[in-house]
Amino acid sequence: MEAQVSPYIRYVFPTKLTRFFEELKNNKLMATRCAKCGTLRCPPSIDCPKCLSSEVEWVELGGKGKLLTHTVVHIAPASLVKKAPYIVGIIELNEGPRMMAQLVNVKPENLRIGLPVQVVFDEGFGGQRVYKFKPEV
Repeated sequence: MEAQVSPYIRYVFPTKLTRFFEELKNNKLMATRCAKCGTLRCPPSIDCPKCLSSEVEWVELGGKGKLLTHTVVHIAPASLVKKAPYIVGIIELNEGPRMMAQLVNVKPENLRIGLPVQVVFDEGFGGQRVYKFKPEV
C-alpha cells in the first residue's frame, strides 16, 4: 500500500499492514499481537520486536490511555506547516502499547502528565483517515 501524505512525503507500507489503515476508515484502532510471546504493537508491525516472530494476529484496541509527555510543534514539516502550532504527545494505551499522536481539543496549558485521553478519527492530508487523541470526557 502506498500513501501520499503530501507532495513531499510518500510512504510505502508492507501489504500485511494495510488492514490498520482500512480499519481507521471504520473508526477502529487496531494493533498486532505476537502469537508466540503476546507482545502488543500499535502502530502495528509485521514482525515481533521482542521474539522476532512473524506470526501476528490483529486485535482492536479500546482507544483510551494516558498522556506520558507532549510538545508543541511551532516549526512544522512542509506537509503540516499550515497546522502549526500543534501538539504532539506520547500516549500509553490502556492495553500497554505507547504511540505518538497529535493531541486535539485541548490547550497546552491544560495538559498534564497522566491526563486520560481517548482516540478520535479525522481526515488527514488527501482524505487519508488518521487517529488523534483528545482529553477523555
